Amino acid sequence: MRPLLIACLAGTWLATVTAGPARAAQADNGPATAPPAQTTTLGPGAQPAGQAPPAADAIVAEPEALGAPVVYRGEELWRVRASLGPFSAEDRARTVARRLDELVNDVSVKPEDITLEHTATASRVILRGRAIGVVTDEDAAGSGLRRHEMAELILADVRRVIIETRADFSGNAIVRSLLVALLATLALAGLWVVVTRGFRRVLRAVEQVAAQPPRQAGSDERLPLVARRQFAALTAPLLRLARLVVLGSLVLLWLEVVLAALPWTRPSARRLMDYVEEPITFVAHGLIESLPNFFYLAVIALVTRFALRLVRFLFREVERGALRLANFPAEWALPTYRLVRVLLVALAVVAAYPYIPGSSSPAFQGISVFLGLLISLSSSAAIGNIVSGTVLTYTGGFRLDDRVKIGDTVGDIIETSMLVTKIRTIKNVVVSIPNAVVLSSPMVNYSALARQDGLILHTGVTIGYDAPWRQVHDLLIAAARRTRSIVEAPAPFVLQTALNDFYVAYEINAYTHEPQRMVQIYSDLHANIQDAFNEAGVEIMSPHFGALRDGNRIAIPGDYVGAGYEAPAFRVKASAPDGESTPAGSGVLPRS
Repeated sequence: MRPLLIACLAGTWLATVTAGPARAAQADNGPATAPPAQTTTLGPGAQPAGQAPPAADAIVAEPEALGAPVVYRGEELWRVRASLGPFSAEDRARTVARRLDELVNDVSVKPEDITLEHTATASRVILRGRAIGVVTDEDAAGSGLRRHEMAELILADVRRVIIETRADFSGNAIVRSLLVALLATLALAGLWVVVTRGFRRVLRAVEQVAAQPPRQAGSDERLPLVARRQFAALTAPLLRLARLVVLGSLVLLWLEVVLAALPWTRPSARRLMDYVEEPITFVAHGLIESLPNFFYLAVIALVTRFALRLVRFLFREVERGALRLANFPAEWALPTYRLVRVLLVALAVVAAYPYIPGSSSPAFQGISVFLGLLISLSSSAAIGNIVSGTVLTYTGGFRLDDRVKIGDTVGDIIETSMLVTKIRTIKNVVVSIPNAVVLSSPMVNYSALARQDGLILHTGVTIGYDAPWRQVHDLLIAAARRTRSIVEAPAPFVLQTALNDFYVAYEINAYTHEPQRMVQIYSDLHANIQDAFNEAGVEIMSPHFGALRDGNRIAIPGDYVGAGYEAPAFRVKASAPDGESTPAGSGVLPRS
């Protein structure tokens, strides 16, 4: 890399090179041209050497640190910092590079032919009596050197470029370059074989360690088989990546050596190294500049981690019952901890955002806005489920292991999260229901009161009016007491729910503290009802009667029928086929 001093003198070299070879410009502007006093380089439109500089108010100076680079054979020599007339700094830089190439290719021009001529106001670079560049006092003032010193440095730089470039294309230099390229190619081939075989052996050794059978009991083996396999699974990809990095570095180094050895490709070698060095330098400088921000991020991360551990400890103690808060049930501890954790992480992200490297760049901000918009548009359902899950948590609609009915799904609550509620049905099937659906659907909780007061299970039967209702009550209560998981107190009871046209509807109600077994309890209760009625000789049926009231016995229990009651005769009167009347009670019906 050139010293900073040479970089400051970059502008003056433009004046040194461009004025002499610019034949077309000389034809338009006259011989022995010189740029205005404020310029530091040659360029189109240069003024004659004897012309006085323009007035001070006509001078337009560009920032010294800016300018267009003059690059010759991949090497940046200087920068053009001022425009001249209608020509920009970029136009003048391209013109300077072209004219410098003409000087190098013109074998009649010798480096010692380029000299300096100092006057009271400027120093001119002379080639065969013609001024090819001018260094003014203003140029020297910007570099911190005297004008004579600045001109001498520029002259030495011009001669060096001419000598080195011509030497690179000499016959001996070309032969040496070819030999260097050949040796570099052979070295690359040898190193490629060595590196490939070395990594292959290491990978084979790692695979052998993972494939070794477990030793016998009592051995001093420190690494179990599972750990060896995990080690191999982690190490093998890292070794393959390292092999690619090493081989890629060798190829890059070979390209650099070969391109730098050959004079025709030497500019490409310089550009290649610039392509590699620039991103590395940029990243390194960015990391160095971001070091204070990393300390801020580290402090925020440590504080957030400590706060999360403290909150987790407190809510865990609340969940265990070791710490009690007023009006805060223990089952709220886990969901509340999740909410607090999200809030703490969000607060930490907001606090750390300004210190993230690149957060102030437009690209980073654009990505942030895009991600925020994407999340806001695509997560409306998720946000609704989160809000619904929070409401369900703090309204106490259910707990884990509760037997519930949500919509058409009946089962036990096995998991509650911010998004869904999972239910294991009586058929041992897990159903995931979004919290928004749970909140908007009717929900029956069979376990809410069963823990203390008990859950009332009920089923109904219909018995004819000829069966005494007290006997039916006794039989239903006896069947309920035979059933497992039906408690004695409170005692079972029967309700007569309807007096229908042909039968009475009875409902047996019984208490249980095991709602999870309600399906099996119902099955056992139904079986016991059948056994109780069969043992008592009471038929479980719902009779339908078609009666002619003048010949039927009264349909009430026998205990209520008075003594000496006699059912009326069944009378049918019909005509005989031949027109003769049939005696009453004969049972003869008319022919159809």
